[in-house]
Amino acid sequence: MKKVMVWLGLLLLSFTLYGCGAAYEPGENLPEETSEVVLTASTRKVIYSVEMGIRAKQLLPLYDEIVGLIHADEWIESQNIGTQSGRVVLRIKTERLQAFIQGLRNQYEVTYFNSSSIDVSVHYYNNQAKIDTLEAEQTRLIELFQSASIGEQIQINQRLSAIEIELRNLTTENNETDSLIEYSQVTLYLNASAPYESLNFGQKINRAFFSGIDAFVMVVESLFLAFLSMLPFLTVILPSVFGILYFNKRKHQKRLARRQERK
Repeated sequence: MKKVMVWLGLLLLSFTLYGCGAAYEPGENLPEETSEVVLTASTRKVIYSVEMGIRAKQLLPLYDEIVGLIHADEWIESQNIGTQSGRVVLRIKTERLQAFIQGLRNQYEVTYFNSSSIDVSVHYYNNQAKIDTLEAEQTRLIELFQSASIGEQIQINQRLSAIEIELRNLTTENNETDSLIEYSQVTLYLNASAPYESLNFGQKINRAFFSGIDAFVMVVESLFLAFLSMLPFLTVILPSVFGILYFNKRKHQKRLARRQERK
């Protein structure tokens, strides 16, 4: 009877130890949390973009008027203005996109119009689910860190570093998507119906001045990029050149010293 009790005790102890050994180990991923998002008009993540062709008698007044329609929290993403035509890319708040487009249609002659949208809801919410899962794992690892052995703490730190990188990448991607969703891209192709010669002298000066600024900026940008491309070579060549000049100077000084000693 005693032998039977001893064997039962040993068997119970082995099950207890196995249960402890099956606890969470550092580096182990938590079960992925599944959270279904019901996609409605208010929860969908959609990126809108619009292209429009606009024609007016004179280009610069048209450009100035359109820039004046931009709100303080909106901006010009890029622009290229010539004498008779130009291209301006705007970032317009999506919540007023329709009103902005309708205002342009009512005020100007629209020669071309195209709009498109990209639904990124699935990718966006998949990223968010991964973020939630990683944050839950991060919290669990931090809780386990205090009671873990030194070896386990090293593994936990390694996993926490990997989680931090994943969270940063996923959060950055979703933040960029939020920005694209909040501000729609509006590309305007501007054309002047009147010839350049019909502009008055002040308008020609204004146009020439801004064209000169654009050209100057392009030259400075090209020179700066050329300097950056040469920088790796300069870091190698310049120390060698200075080293050669230094040793030649020392050699020359020694020769002069020897000649003076001979005299």
